[in-house]
Amino acid sequence: MHNERHLKNTPEYRSGMFRIVICPVCGHPTLDMYWICAHCGWEYDIELQTEDEESPCNGMSLREYRELYQIGGTGMARVGKDRWVANLHPRNIPVTKTTLRKMLSLYDDRLSRALCCALAIGEDHPRFQEWLTKACYHLQTITSFVYIGPYPDGGPYFTRRAMKLPEKYYAKAFDAFCESPEECRDRLESLRDEDAELFPNGITGELVDRTLAKYLAVKRYTLPMLTNTSEFNYFSFYRHILLYVVEHDEYPEFPAPDTGYKYPPLPGMSECDIDFDY
Repeated sequence: MHNERHLKNTPEYRSGMFRIVICPVCGHPTLDMYWICAHCGWEYDIELQTEDEESPCNGMSLREYRELYQIGGTGMARVGKDRWVANLHPRNIPVTKTTLRKMLSLYDDRLSRALCCALAIGEDHPRFQEWLTKACYHLQTITSFVYIGPYPDGGPYFTRRAMKLPEKYYAKAFDAFCESPEECRDRLESLRDEDAELFPNGITGELVDRTLAKYLAVKRYTLPMLTNTSEFNYFSFYRHILLYVVEHDEYPEFPAPDTGYKYPPLPGMSECDIDFDY
């Protein structure tokens, strides 16, 4: 691990272009200018204005990353001897298996809230794009978490790989609030209590049924993606799925293809249609 003496001996510091700062996540000395902290894996983002702003370098806000670090640690430096395995998945977030379960529990409320808002208010609402983006962001964050483990057949150390939990754990992230019409109504009512402008016409039975149907459709399409380690930059895929579900009343039940990309082939969706830089 780098201490201040080690940092002063780095070419970056000696060049005069980097300065020693305190890591905002773990409190250890690190360098600025997008230097990755050797203790917690946080890439020092000099452009962040607030703790709640998403850091493109780290895939989440400073506050969220700090919460993750405090309950078990994250970043490539935290996986110890398996760091080289994590390097094969540079945009994934390696954590322990126990921490991954905790992260799914931590994000289920945020995911349900964002999805319900986006699906219930509809694309004509002035805040639709805001909630759509939040939902895609939370899905992408959940997708990024992995733990390092052996292949099923065992084998030597160098066969270790990035892994995900079984699908049932990711399903719980959806089922926590919207497994039935009653739970869906309670969720929408709680959202209306927070912001009455979301549902100016109140919570009707039709709104509850429509929101639950769309919520379950999103769950069916995204579960194979949440549990896949072959592809992890799914933000545009999630956005396409949510837009499709919002705009339609019926949803084809196509299985996810047995290819490197684990997304369902919705009508009008192909690899060429996806904006990877969105």
